[in-house]
Amino acid sequence: MEVPNPSARGPKPESSGFGTLVVGAVLVGGAFLAIKAYQARQTPAAEPTLKAEVALARPDPLPGGPKKEEEAGPVDSLEMVKRSQDYSGVAVRGPMANSRPEPPLSYDGDTGPARAGTRLIRTKKEWDALWRETGGHDMPVVDWARYLGVAVFAGTRPAGSKIALTVGKPDRGRFEVRWKVAEPKSEEAGDARPFRVILVPKTHGTPTFKEAR
Repeated sequence: MEVPNPSARGPKPESSGFGTLVVGAVLVGGAFLAIKAYQARQTPAAEPTLKAEVALARPDPLPGGPKKEEEAGPVDSLEMVKRSQDYSGVAVRGPMANSRPEPPLSYDGDTGPARAGTRLIRTKKEWDALWRETGGHDMPVVDWARYLGVAVFAGTRPAGSKIALTVGKPDRGRFEVRWKVAEPKSEEAGDARPFRVILVPKTHGTPTFKEAR
């Protein structure tokens, strides 16, 4: 009869495949957590941003206060060119543009000389003498290179009398000046010495004065 030997070992049991998978999953998960923890320690913490929780209320504008001007939008360059073209005909061409305004072309009054007559004015000297003779009025500035003056004096007439004066076009070196005195229908108190002066384009022709009846 054989006596069993307690020190003798039997055959080793085979290892299970499921247990191997569990152990591998645990090792992989631990390694993933360790990597995440390391990355968290290496990345600096983001600075906190301040955000206003409550917006400040804007005060209402005071009544009658100035209004905020709106910002000017972009201007189309074509529109600017058109505006400049609209005013192109206003500018005076030439290097020496005369900025002096054109004088009135007709003057009249009731303080002329007592004697009736006519006069042709071609120079500033004659023009100044006319205005001194008719009462010292302010003498209009005239460019005598462009104009000549034609004056008619009606002498002493009833107050309110007026002179009508027309000048014809030059023809063969001569031009005609016609004038007529219109007296008031109802007599006014006192007398007057009406005169009338007109400016016409300068010509070297000789005038012929005729009173219309």
